[in-house]
Amino acid sequence: SAHRSYLSLIKSSFGMTAVPHYYNIQGKFTYDLSPKHKLNILGIYANDWIYIEDETAHRHMVSDITIDAKSYQYTFGGSLVSLFKRGYSSFTLSRTLNYWNHYVTDTAETHVYHNYATEVENTAKIDMVLRPFAKNEISLGVYLKNPEYDYDTWAKPETLFIYDPETGEIIGTTDYIYGLDVKMRESSWKHGGYLQYRNNLGRILTFTLGLRYDRFEYTGNAYFSPRAGASIHLTQNTDFNLAYGRHSQTPEWYQLAFDTANHYLKNKYTDQYVIGLEHLFAEDVKGTVEGYYKKYQD
Repeated sequence: SAHRSYLSLIKSSFGMTAVPHYYNIQGKFTYDLSPKHKLNILGIYANDWIYIEDETAHRHMVSDITIDAKSYQYTFGGSLVSLFKRGYSSFTLSRTLNYWNHYVTDTAETHVYHNYATEVENTAKIDMVLRPFAKNEISLGVYLKNPEYDYDTWAKPETLFIYDPETGEIIGTTDYIYGLDVKMRESSWKHGGYLQYRNNLGRILTFTLGLRYDRFEYTGNAYFSPRAGASIHLTQNTDFNLAYGRHSQTPEWYQLAFDTANHYLKNKYTDQYVIGLEHLFAEDVKGTVEGYYKKYQD
């Protein structure tokens, strides 16, 4: 399938001076290698760009600016799903790329800012679901990722103004000139895995216990993320649910790259507690009331 914007055809009718252009293409291919092995291939590509001429950046600028912004992204991957006697497995290979190209000039066509950035992540992972006994399920998996970035960001040195917080007027300037010049390229590794156990105790209770491990070689930090959940079956169609989980996220590449002091930044993470009640009114109608508490930490 494919999608494309056509705003450029009607911009004059609405007095639009800048029009975003974008399109995307996606496709999926599935092939049964055998009764127990299936191959899935998926790809998506998106592209967008916009040209903004004589845009006022802020009211104290001497001249207007022109912005030429382009970007594209794609994800491509394949997975092999295999069935066996007491479960199934999935082996996946994928690649994701994001590219940005931003170029800014003033009315004199002087180069004042640019940002050329590429971020890539190559991934290999294996997931398995096992059912060794009735009403028992074990989920486990491991992954290996190769994240990369290439940054070229520059901003013309400029005086920073000091503003009156009440009037918004300029009352002075800082004693230094602000400029930005970053050229960096880096490649690293992420790896980890998870293990989860689920047990259905019939009409009374279903509980889940899990643990996840993640390590980012660039920062040298590793984290364990536990999780647990329980569903108390009040009636045949009504469950009372409780859950706890920790979710950890590595810093973004730009946070690590723009300052060498950030090389060893810790992951940010959240501890989440969830309580809820769900009722099955019919085979295709379910109602849920849920509340949660989330705490952010680093």
